[in-house]
Amino acid sequence: MFQINTNDSKTIDNYSKQFSYLEKNNLIFKDFKFINYYDSSVKFDELNNILTNEFKSTFGQKLKNKFGVYKIKLDSENNIIEINSIKKTGLNERKILTLIKKNIKAKYLFNKSPNSEYLLFLDFNS
Repeated sequence: MFQINTNDSKTIDNYSKQFSYLEKNNLIFKDFKFINYYDSSVKFDELNNILTNEFKSTFGQKLKNKFGVYKIKLDSENNIIEINSIKKTGLNERKILTLIKKNIKAKYLFNKSPNSEYLLFLDFNS
C-alpha cells in the first residue's frame, strides 16, 4: 500500500495531478483492474543510505514528479508479456517499457483468466 505521509503543498500538488488524471480518464480504466506489483530491481544503496532501483539509476532526477499508466498482459507466472502506454512519462518511453518488462512483477492475482489485461500505475514521485 502506498501512503502520502506529508502535507507539503508541493507534494500534495504532484499527487493532485495524478488523481485528476485518473478521475478525468476513469472511463478508459473502468473495464480494467489496477494490479499490485513489486520492482525486482529495488536495492539498498549503502553509500547514500537510500533505496534505489534501475529506473532511478537510468533516469536519475528526470523521473521526479513523473507517473505513467500502462495496459499489460501477464503470463502464468505473473510476468509482463505485453505492455502498451496509456499515459507516458515524457521520457524515453522505449527504455521505460523495457525496464518495466524486465523489473516489474505482478503480485499474486486472484481470478486471473488467460489473456486478461490489467493496468499498471507507476509513480516516480518518491
